[in-house]
Amino acid sequence: MKIVRPGRAGRLLDAIERATAFDGPFRTAAVLASDDDTVTFAELPGRLLHDGLPVTDGAWRRAWRETLDAWAEAVESSRAHVGHMEVHGPADEAGMLEAWGERADAVDPAGAVRRGRALAMARRELQRLDPLEHPTLIHRDLHDKQILWREGDRPALLDVDTATAGDPALDAANLRAHATWRALQGIWTEEQAEVVREEIDRAAAHSGIRPESLAAYESGTIARLACVYAFRPRWREAAHGLAAA
Repeated sequence: MKIVRPGRAGRLLDAIERATAFDGPFRTAAVLASDDDTVTFAELPGRLLHDGLPVTDGAWRRAWRETLDAWAEAVESSRAHVGHMEVHGPADEAGMLEAWGERADAVDPAGAVRRGRALAMARRELQRLDPLEHPTLIHRDLHDKQILWREGDRPALLDVDTATAGDPALDAANLRAHATWRALQGIWTEEQAEVVREEIDRAAAHSGIRPESLAAYESGTIARLACVYAFRPRWREAAHGLAAA
C-alpha cells in the first residue's frame, strides 16, 4: 500500500498509467484498490536484487542480464508513446541536485565541501549534454531496491509512479552509481558491483545510449546519493567518501 497526501492518489494512478511500457518486459504490481489518499497493490513475488545473489554459479549475472534486457525492451517499445509526456531533461536533474545539496548541508555541514565539489562537477557535466532528440520512458528512480528477480520468471519492477519521458541514460546511470555505492557500503562485493556495471554497459550500448550522457547522469546520481545519505548518520562518512571519489 502507498499512502499519499489527501487527494493525491489520482496523480499516482495517472503516473502508473504513463508507465505501461514497463508492463510486459517486467512484472508490475496490479492496483487492487484506491481512495483519495491510498493505493493498494497486489504482491509481487521475488528477491530484491539489493540482497545479492552468488556470483560463482552465474545467478547474479543472469539476474542482471534479464533485468537489463527487460529494461532495454521497455525503453525501445516506449519511443513512439511518450510524445504527450513532460520530459525530464538535464536541467531538471541539475535543479534537483541543487535542492538536495541545500537540504544535505543543513543536516551535515561537515560534508558540505566534498558534496559541493561533486554537485558542481555533476552540474557541469549535465550542462554539456546536447538536447535530447528522442526521449523514452524512464523510471527516474531506478535502483536495486526497485527490482525483484525470480528464477524462470520475468523480473519485477516497483514504484513505477516516478516514470516520465527522458533520457534512458538516467536510469542506466542510477543503476551504475548504486552498484558503486553498494560496494562502498559493503553490501555487495566489488566483484558483484563489477558484474552489474558490465551488464549495464552492455545494455546501454545496445540501446544506443551515448557514453557522455551515461557519465554525466552517473556523476549526478553519485552526488545525489552523497546528499541522500547525509540524512542517515550510519552512512555519512561513507557518503563523504563517495562524494570525494
